[in-house]
Amino acid sequence: MNLLKRLKSVDVIYLVIFAGASIVTLFQSFVQGYLLSLNNYAAFIILIAVLILRKIRKDGFKAGVSVLLILSTFNITNYFVGQTNIHIGSGDADAFAFNTPGIDPIWLVMLIIYCFLKVDQIKLLLNGSHSEQLDEKEKLINFYYDKFAQCHPDEYKAAIENIEKYPEEAQIALQRLESESVRTIDTAIETDKH
Repeated sequence: MNLLKRLKSVDVIYLVIFAGASIVTLFQSFVQGYLLSLNNYAAFIILIAVLILRKIRKDGFKAGVSVLLILSTFNITNYFVGQTNIHIGSGDADAFAFNTPGIDPIWLVMLIIYCFLKVDQIKLLLNGSHSEQLDEKEKLINFYYDKFAQCHPDEYKAAIENIEKYPEEAQIALQRLESESVRTIDTAIETDKH
């Protein structure tokens, strides 16, 4: 199974877990008479929205499972009857049908496992693709090239003498300028000889 299929199947497995937890919660609410909190309703609505966005959007709304996991980890949404979380604060649990934000240890473990399974995709999200990195590097080289091409000759000479103190992109730009100026000098010498 290639990486792309494995990553998609991880999302599907997590969506099945969310849907299963939702069905169990609804069953407990209707059959056993448990009171659902606003967090439960928010969880159901967001789950349905993520499922719809996965069907509608061409990219499959890749961040959907991540959003569900993060909201569940901080108990903003709740897929279970009752509250399982670690939080700081006080208050009467029966006063509101809203679970206070905190860290739900079950979803925290699920989030950690998800991040472990999707480490390549997370790196790609944070760093960009290889082509994006190359484009960004080329933009920086061009920036430094223009900067050094327009600087005073004394500044340019100092930059060449201290080339190792500059970032890699600036060094490449200086090397390009230096090779072009050598070619220009060689061309001028050849012209003077004729």
